[in-house]
Amino acid sequence: MKTTRLFSHWMKPSAAVAFFFTLIHSPLAEVLDDFEDNKVTGWEKFDFGSGNGFLKEEDGQFTIGMYQAPKQPFFVAATFDSQTYTIEDGVTLEFRIDLIEANQPEAYAAVGFIPKDTSVSQLSGYSAVKDNGDVILAKGLNKFFYDITDGEWTETPENITLSISMTGKGESVVMTVKVLDIENNNAVLFEQVSTDTPDADDFQTGTDSPAAPFLGKPGNFVLLLYHNDTNGSLPASTVTLDNAKVFQYEAATVDDFDDNKVNDWEKFDFGSGNGFLDEEDGQLTIGMRQPPGQAFFVAATYEPKTFVIEDGTTVEFSVDLIGANQPDSFAVLSFIPKAYPVSTLTGYSVAKDINDVLLAKGLNKYFYDITEGDWIEREENIRLVLSMTGSGKSVEVTTRVLDLENDFQVLFEETVTDTAGEDELDTGNDSPAASFIDKPGKFVLLLYHNDTNGSLPASSVTLDNAHASVSGADEKNQPPNIASVSPVTSSMMLPASTKIAFVVNDDNGVEPSDITVMLNGTTHTVANGLMVAGSAMAREVSLGGLKAGENYHAVITAVDADGGTDSRDLYFDTFDTNSFVVEVEDYNYEWGEFIDTPVLIPELDEDGIDANWGEDSYNSQEGYIGIDFFDTDEALVPAAHRYRPYDAVATVPALDLVRQKFNDAGGAQKGISDFGVVDIEEGEWLNYTRTYPNGEYLVYLRQAQFDMSEAKSTLELVTSAADEEEQTTEVLGSFLGTQSGVEFRNVLLTDEAGKEPIVVKLGGKATLRLAQHITDPEDLYLVQNYLVFIKYEKPTLALQASSAVNGPYQTESGATIDEANRTITIGQSGNTQFYRLSGASVKIGSVQVANGKVTLKYE
Repeated sequence: MKTTRLFSHWMKPSAAVAFFFTLIHSPLAEVLDDFEDNKVTGWEKFDFGSGNGFLKEEDGQFTIGMYQAPKQPFFVAATFDSQTYTIEDGVTLEFRIDLIEANQPEAYAAVGFIPKDTSVSQLSGYSAVKDNGDVILAKGLNKFFYDITDGEWTETPENITLSISMTGKGESVVMTVKVLDIENNNAVLFEQVSTDTPDADDFQTGTDSPAAPFLGKPGNFVLLLYHNDTNGSLPASTVTLDNAKVFQYEAATVDDFDDNKVNDWEKFDFGSGNGFLDEEDGQLTIGMRQPPGQAFFVAATYEPKTFVIEDGTTVEFSVDLIGANQPDSFAVLSFIPKAYPVSTLTGYSVAKDINDVLLAKGLNKYFYDITEGDWIEREENIRLVLSMTGSGKSVEVTTRVLDLENDFQVLFEETVTDTAGEDELDTGNDSPAASFIDKPGKFVLLLYHNDTNGSLPASSVTLDNAHASVSGADEKNQPPNIASVSPVTSSMMLPASTKIAFVVNDDNGVEPSDITVMLNGTTHTVANGLMVAGSAMAREVSLGGLKAGENYHAVITAVDADGGTDSRDLYFDTFDTNSFVVEVEDYNYEWGEFIDTPVLIPELDEDGIDANWGEDSYNSQEGYIGIDFFDTDEALVPAAHRYRPYDAVATVPALDLVRQKFNDAGGAQKGISDFGVVDIEEGEWLNYTRTYPNGEYLVYLRQAQFDMSEAKSTLELVTSAADEEEQTTEVLGSFLGTQSGVEFRNVLLTDEAGKEPIVVKLGGKATLRLAQHITDPEDLYLVQNYLVFIKYEKPTLALQASSAVNGPYQTESGATIDEANRTITIGQSGNTQFYRLSGASVKIGSVQVANGKVTLKYE
């Protein structure tokens, strides 16, 4: 058996997560001037009153220049004076300008924010400045946070976008300067983050005076040409610019965790109850209560907000990793499309532990997994950044690790492009191949416990300052958001009185008639049982009327007035808690021996070291290959052979939702685990001899199928002696599984085509076999938990009639049903009638009226 890193290097939530989570709503994008009218309008020129500077619009571009060479340093500024902007706490301003060209190397282009209470002549404000050989962030004349003179950006002197974003954070301003390559899909050529605090900060050039940041001060968008003539020898300078833009991100603090209450975060821990989210001392902890003894993760999804990566927009997530409690605890920051359950880990995720930085598209699907670099020296107090930019049908994903203790110095940066086609990954296959552009998704934090041998203590990570921003797109309608869905997906053995319940939130409101629940193929609306309450912007929805003994698939859909749509899939069952169940790991032992009523006992003995054994338990029983089971595994790796340690059959905790019988036996606190079978290969099989109850049954196989499009197992009846070799079998039916992520679903026994359910008749002692017809490529992608036998009741066919096509319909008690000839006869009423059949999966094939009677043929 291969040793598999289940999400190998994937996720690690913290022992204390301090969350100042700022969601930055869709930006208010403003084009100040695209210069297409070829008229200089709204711009105020400054040239020291010399008359030597000029502003000119021509051919849809803007030129700032000087008529004559001034023979000394000189600048010309253009202030857009009709609009002011203010940097406020929790708000981001981004100023952008396209630098088309400069006429000489020492001609600098600058874009900046200059407060109105200072003259532009002082250049006191925040400015991103660039010539051929320098990128500068300035706070004033000769006051530079930095002046960087080397990098790949030097090779692209023109056709670039110069961007400066300024975010108020408490009493400070965080600035990000970017240089983007216009001719290469706005690839990031340069990026640097700096912070202007209330105190005097350390500058590369000059002193920080005035020390205070320009927070809360109204200011203007300013463009500038700086003529850097230090010896009086340069000709006059000019720069040609285009597309002056402002993006204002109106931010709201979603959760600063100071209330010590976990709000709006949905936890995922496989339904085990082992994961927790905890707020204490203004921080959020993502962790686990007990060591799971295997790879495991806990996810926290922020429910109220949805993000979309669109062409030309950038969605950027970030979170501060304060610390992790052990080296193999991964902290993960993710964008997970709503079309995929968080359990699949399908999306874009940056994950880090002490030894790895990786970018994942899914479980064991890594664009890269890097294990060396300066970042290794920083195990804590770092910021993880996940930036995703749409470009056509591709997404450019940039991950960064920033040093919180060293002015946000970039410790790691890597950019990859996820195209519409299948890309080459360092690990695994690019499936699904297409990028996640235009797919609404969620901000997700994750703790990944990378325990490959079952020996690690419980993991936790501490996080802080989670942010999300969207830039480059105009304000547009936000789709509805379906949240707080119950029951939990994959719930089993629920009472029929259970109701499906959820809320629908939308910025514009959703009408009750635009909310539907399709339940096992039948659509429910407010017209036929769906209950909708609450306001248009916050609907509360429920649906009852469930039947006992059913396996359900619900599709919840909401559509707003602008056509925005959200949907959620929900799987659950209402099987009786006393249904006959065979645990997949409880196969025969010692040449056909079996236990009809096995007892649950702790996995380990009283010393907590060796495997436990009990006369009435399958735990540690030894089967015989070719008699009780057949398995191709030859290496009995302890971490993957925990329940039946002496057999080749791999058994690990299933990570399914907890059933009541396991809680009644003491649960995880007493070492009671629900095991499943993994490392499945074609040709393997397991025998189950039992004294089966009398009756006819529908049979379901409970399994989780991760990243496998199909899986096939067959249920067979052993027709020879179960304690002899070369046994013979009769195939009863097939379990045809589909991808479910790590969540478990019930797979019905059907014919080989998967179209018709198979009814199995049982009674007394018999041996059934579960045979495998597919190989799990990663050993842990297919997990089988139990077989459940549901009493089959033949549906009663009934004819219903109505005078209107939309009903209401009433059962016709006088109808004569001939099942042999598949006909139904009823007297002609003399009025227009609409008919339908209920109670069975059949449909009306034809209708004939003769001799005062109506005859319907069904098929």
